[in-house]
Amino acid sequence: MNKKIQNLIEQKIWVYLIPLFIFAIISLLTKQFYVAAVQAFLILVFLIYHFILHKKKEKDFLSIMESLRKDTDLAKNFSLLNFPLPMVILALENDALVWGNRSFYEINKRVSKRVDARVQDFIPGFTAGWLRENENQSDALFEVDGRKFKAYGNKIARDKDDEDDRLLAICYFVDRTDFEDLNLEYNKSRPCVGYVTIDNYEELTKGLVDRRKNEIRDQIEELLIQWIESTQGILRRFEKDKYVFLFEKRYLERLKAADFPILDTVHKVEGRIGMHATISIGIGYSAENLSENLKLTSMASEMALSRGGDQAVLRDKNKFEFFGGKSSEIKTRSNIRSRVMAQALSELISQAEKVYVMGHKQPDMDAVGAAVAVCALARKLGKTAKIILNRNRTASELLIARLEEQEEYRGVLKSPEDALSRVNENTLLVVVDTNRPEQTIEPRIIDACNIVAVIDHHRRAETFIQKAALSFVEPIASSTCELMSEILEEQLETGDLYKFEAEAMLSGMIMDTKGFTLRTGERTFEAAAFLLRSGADILVVKRLLQNDIESTVSRYEILQSARLYRGNVAIAATETPHERVIIAQAADELLNVLGIETSFVVCPGEDGDIMISGRSIGEIDVQHILETLGGGGNREAAAARIKGEEITKAVERLMDAIDDYLED
Repeated sequence: MNKKIQNLIEQKIWVYLIPLFIFAIISLLTKQFYVAAVQAFLILVFLIYHFILHKKKEKDFLSIMESLRKDTDLAKNFSLLNFPLPMVILALENDALVWGNRSFYEINKRVSKRVDARVQDFIPGFTAGWLRENENQSDALFEVDGRKFKAYGNKIARDKDDEDDRLLAICYFVDRTDFEDLNLEYNKSRPCVGYVTIDNYEELTKGLVDRRKNEIRDQIEELLIQWIESTQGILRRFEKDKYVFLFEKRYLERLKAADFPILDTVHKVEGRIGMHATISIGIGYSAENLSENLKLTSMASEMALSRGGDQAVLRDKNKFEFFGGKSSEIKTRSNIRSRVMAQALSELISQAEKVYVMGHKQPDMDAVGAAVAVCALARKLGKTAKIILNRNRTASELLIARLEEQEEYRGVLKSPEDALSRVNENTLLVVVDTNRPEQTIEPRIIDACNIVAVIDHHRRAETFIQKAALSFVEPIASSTCELMSEILEEQLETGDLYKFEAEAMLSGMIMDTKGFTLRTGERTFEAAAFLLRSGADILVVKRLLQNDIESTVSRYEILQSARLYRGNVAIAATETPHERVIIAQAADELLNVLGIETSFVVCPGEDGDIMISGRSIGEIDVQHILETLGGGGNREAAAARIKGEEITKAVERLMDAIDDYLED
């Protein structure tokens, strides 16, 4: 018996026995034998009485304890059975139901109590894997009849001598429906902030009287108001061609599913000489507060405009999403922007300790020509710019070889490794002909430089260089050399640009415009005229653009594999590896065939990756198609690189992307 319990029921008999025992000893010593006998008798009586009384109290105490145990078990069983939370005991090896309380069986009344029942029979999708991994709660919610439950529990320890060796666990379920519904409603009611910009407002209203200008703007504004009313949001104009709007996130999925029809609706508004209105939409959401949302909105709006407008761009904390953007870019640009960029770039060069220029991997003539233009501007400002090149991987051998022959360019061309070891926090890095860090010759150099400028004519992609102090990205320009020509025209005087530099830039323009037949506008010819005035010889440029016999043969080997797809789309695919420039030239060559308005060439590059080059002279936007495959570019010329895939699979993915584009 427990010692504390024993002490509780025992009488302190020694209090009486010790004095009697002492008196009995004294009586014996004094030879009072009768008195000693009486005292011994009394001691014996006390011992017998104590023994009988002890046994009775022990029996009564055990009876009381047994009664308490039964009452406790009854209360415990009653409490578990009527516990307000659904509770089960289950076998972990197969999730078999061992016991369940009344609340558990009431979760799903359509399921009967069976001997072989499993927890999944009552709660669909339930699994005790989290219990087996010693977790005390499930990650997932379990739904029953529209109610959402989260499971909690732990394993049950068993006695060593227990004959039942099954591993059991106790699990209870907490109804989280109200909390989850409240959380869902909270997320749905989060604000989304958007900007709407009328892309071509100046062009729509140029030369019109004020009354007609207001009519055009009012027509566009009325369409925008009708569109935003479908989201129960608000719209306010804060500049003559810019609006801000707010709506709840619950309507965002509806807008995305509809692919922003307002983009097409606005096209119904016509300005002067039949020009149709276009808008750009930038929406930011999922930030912690309105201020952060507004920053995301600005990023999305800038992205939409830099990609040519007439599209919607969404931006959350992690990524961009693109909608629309299938129509041609607005073929106008402002001289003011070029003038501002020329001044800003000049200031960055003047303040920098060192200046480096870098293009994309295997730089073509447009990239090299733009880099040469940066060198000319730096020289005018008293600085020496260095061009970063991987000499073994370039698509403009003749042009680079000619630069190396020039006295003024000795020591200008640097390897990526050399440049990476020399840049510091006061170095200006100018990235030309690409705005994606992963496409540059050496992305680590971008991270190593605190001051970065980006000059490019391709649409911005999701992974654009975000740390740029200056970003001159104009997707409607024919080439990066065109943009740099406008900058040099603002900053240089007659004679500042060397003849071979002007020829390098003109070769880049001619290559990207396919001899001034694609993506050319008024500004393109003005830039070309500036280069010709600077001494560019068109015959020298023609020689720089010539291909050797091996490249020509390779190009026509690719063309032999061309097949028509969807009527006017040509797809050429070959297993033979080719240089990037050959792949691009083959795609250009296919557009010379009657009836072909869009071409794609698919073949391995020299590094084993699958290269896709796309060209278009029709309604199909090749940049939009190849962007879904991780590529980029502009409407008429784009490219993509696919790693670790076979040619046949790459062609299938390309066809799927074409189908999705044409069926939208």
